[in-house]
Amino acid sequence: MIFDLLQVYGYVPDTQGNIAIASLIQSLAPLNSAANPVIYFIFSNRIFVSLSKVTTQPVNHSRPDGSPG
Repeated sequence: MIFDLLQVYGYVPDTQGNIAIASLIQSLAPLNSAANPVIYFIFSNRIFVSLSKVTTQPVNHSRPDGSPG
């Protein structure tokens, strides 16, 4: 953020390297927002356990009244 402000107000020269650095810095916020749900999913035990229960439960093909499907 400080680098961007310095660049906007002309305190950082507009070289190709500085423009690349500014682009990288500006892309970090959206990348962080995109990565947060993935990171939360990986480190959340509750979601992982719930998902593993859903994927490992056998499929019940019987009708609610108990008769076969």
